[in-house]
Amino acid sequence: FDLGGKIFRRFGAGPTAQRDLTDFVSTVAKTHDSFAFLLKELQETASTGVAVLLPNNTVHVELVHGHFVTKGFADPTVYVLDAAGEVLRHEPGNQAFAMQLEGGKKVRVPVEHPIEATQVQLHAIRSAAVGLAGRYPGAGVEFGFTPDEQFFLVDLYQSAATTPPERRDVLSQGRVVGVVRILQLPDNAVEESVERHVHSRRESQTDSSQQPEILVVERPLHVLDQLVYDAAPGTLGFICEGGALLCHLAVVMREHGVPGLIVPDATRTFIDGERIALDTRPGSTAALTRL
Repeated sequence: FDLGGKIFRRFGAGPTAQRDLTDFVSTVAKTHDSFAFLLKELQETASTGVAVLLPNNTVHVELVHGHFVTKGFADPTVYVLDAAGEVLRHEPGNQAFAMQLEGGKKVRVPVEHPIEATQVQLHAIRSAAVGLAGRYPGAGVEFGFTPDEQFFLVDLYQSAATTPPERRDVLSQGRVVGVVRILQLPDNAVEESVERHVHSRRESQTDSSQQPEILVVERPLHVLDQLVYDAAPGTLGFICEGGALLCHLAVVMREHGVPGLIVPDATRTFIDGERIALDTRPGSTAALTRL
């Protein structure tokens, strides 16, 4: 996208990356004699986050140590900022490890305490979220801070469903009645989630014969997004033990009307094969009902 005369585009390492980059260079070269590429996600990074300007003029911010905040592997530290940039709400995160890039490889680094942002950092975050919303209403901004606290932009979160529900335990609104399936993800699910934006088909392969299911998982990891794309309307829901309102999977769930709820200890609370109703719509008297 074009922002103030500067052209931004994201490239991954998928099978079409070389062709895409060649085409992009050819296109830009037609009107620019010289230009530069900045590999922002690969630089030294202390923290990353995502923020969105809400309809009430507050800014919702989610922040983690390390890279890849949107992949859903940690409960981020949450800030809600008012129109003057003052903190209305602050919820420390729950992060066991940070994802870092060392020598081009993804590495898990233990985390001892939740991340906290300085007032200067929060001001930079709010300015970016408000500025972006002026050009792309409803869009969120993914950003980072270097070890010396320099602010940088990573990506644009452009979706009609970026804005989260008001309830903090609701990832996505909707209703589904189905059979519980407790889903255990492989140990490398976090690393696969980091690669998911490159390899995901991001298109529907809907199976109309699919029986309604409510998947119970520990975390709303990015690697689960294709299940949402493939589900017929009204046939899928998620119950997660933790989660982030602005993580990739939550946004995709909201785009597709797939309900999602946060229930601590969910994998030990529900029984594989039991039938329940999951209702996260506004005004619902009971989010969960065993049938």
